[in-house]
Amino acid sequence: MAKYRKKPVVIEAFQYDGDLMDSNGKYYVPEWAVKAHKEGVIYFDSQDSDSPPTELYIKTLEGNHHASVGDYIIQGVQGEIYPCKPDIFEKTYVKVNENDNMLVSKEDCLARENGDNTLTPYEVVCADENVFVIAPVSINDDDSCTTDYEQLEAYSNDKSINSLEKLGFIKIED
Repeated sequence: MAKYRKKPVVIEAFQYDGDLMDSNGKYYVPEWAVKAHKEGVIYFDSQDSDSPPTELYIKTLEGNHHASVGDYIIQGVQGEIYPCKPDIFEKTYVKVNENDNMLVSKEDCLARENGDNTLTPYEVVCADENVFVIAPVSINDDDSCTTDYEQLEAYSNDKSINSLEKLGFIKIED
């Protein structure tokens, strides 16, 4: 059976803490969430007719979804908004540091597109703010990995997403 890896995308999200505004009525969530709340996409309602509207709901293409305290509220790549349970969010996403979000670090996984809709995975052998060194990885029959240290490649770590893309690389998540 074929295996697939999710393409790396950057989304915006916040962790829902039970409200969207502080005690002075000022929003403290991202602007897209404020807009969605004002437009009724994100709204408060009650779970029954006898309770006050204290539960958060989000209108999505799949219907209305309830968001619990602690859930992450995500704005996807096409502007769609949806809730995500914290355990799933933490397995799927890593926070982007806006100051140096394109620096390759030792913990990153990279892949190079082969031109035939397949990817070759690479281990980041070492990395600092000036350079990153990678080696191709092959996946064995038992799903273990072998790194080919005889095919090391070094690249400038210049914080530019274009530099990775020009080299044919994408960042991937495990």
